[in-house]
Amino acid sequence: AVEELAKGKVEAAFEKLDKINFIKEVKPEQLNKMLIEDYLETVKQKKSALIISPTHAQGEALTDDLRERLRSENLIGKKDTPVVQYKNQSLTEAEKSDHRNYEPGQVIFFNQNSPGFKRGSQWNIKRVEDREVLVTNGEGVQKTLPLDKSKRFDLFTEQKLNLSKGDRIRITRNGTDLDDRRLNNGDEFTVHSMSKFGGITVRHEKSKTLHRISTAYGHLAHGFCTTSHASQGSTVQAVLIAQPASTFPATDAKQFYVSVSRGKERAVIYTDDKETLLEHAKDLRERVSATELMGRASEKDLANFVRQNNDLQKLTPVLKPNKKAASKNYDPEI
Repeated sequence: AVEELAKGKVEAAFEKLDKINFIKEVKPEQLNKMLIEDYLETVKQKKSALIISPTHAQGEALTDDLRERLRSENLIGKKDTPVVQYKNQSLTEAEKSDHRNYEPGQVIFFNQNSPGFKRGSQWNIKRVEDREVLVTNGEGVQKTLPLDKSKRFDLFTEQKLNLSKGDRIRITRNGTDLDDRRLNNGDEFTVHSMSKFGGITVRHEKSKTLHRISTAYGHLAHGFCTTSHASQGSTVQAVLIAQPASTFPATDAKQFYVSVSRGKERAVIYTDDKETLLEHAKDLRERVSATELMGRASEKDLANFVRQNNDLQKLTPVLKPNKKAASKNYDPEI
């Protein structure tokens, strides 16, 4: 089925997946419950599992339901401890250059050096006036945000993330732990213990090493469910894909391929509308753009390129002439 998807033969792949009962059509109110039951059964069999959703909204709802069930099974702690979480507003450069998109209390992180601002520095928005955004750092230094250098920083809002012992978390931005050891974007950990004063002690999913992370680190997210876009590069024994009708605007051939191909043994899709899901999964809109860019190259040529490179994600130079537009297609905020 994955080979068929790589060739762009989505309907044939869909039929194969359906024939082996890997596409489950259920009522909307039962979708999360069925997926969670299958996830728990997989985990209890000591097999690696990943939940994928095309959208953040569906993923967050699924995570809430899953954590409730895990708590009832004593698989995570009874008590939640709130920690700081920074949520990237994912603004375009044009949006970040407009002072009207900023509010006091929001947070700026610099990705590159800029006159008066060091890479990696954090600044809090104090006020917005006279078309200027005034920011301060932890030392009380106040400066004007260089809106004309919007490519060099990102805008975040601060909120709370509830964590318990046993929770899976994911690092969302490069940084360091309390012992000055590197934390990489995408690293996954299991919460080992929580302390208001000693930070969060976590165990790396692969290396099993322990790290201490500050409760104010901020660049954390629950790691039970990820988007299709963020799952690229991950491989597990069983992938469980939540794809109800509400996620169809974010569904297309590449998203479907990336999600399904993460699983080595099983790739189960949960949907409330199988027929319409297929129509969206057949959308080859990026391949049409690629064909135009390549001088109307044939679908066969593109399929050969996919096979040689083993993964559609490696088609980035061909399939993403507009990276911003492409990223919105596969990882939108809905």
